[in-house]
Amino acid sequence: MGNAIYKGTTQNFNPMMAAAADTVILETKELVPTGSIPMEQIHTPGIYVDYIVK
Repeated sequence: MGNAIYKGTTQNFNPMMAAAADTVILETKELVPTGSIPMEQIHTPGIYVDYIVK
């Protein structure tokens, strides 16, 4: 669904930049099934993500 979590220092500015940007492209190492990430761990909700690249 586009929900994203970050590891390390990327947690500092990525969520804010995704909320402020016009277009968000999410590059991911791993795609997981919908619902497998607990809600409290999501840093960027899928509503902000326009494109996903693996």
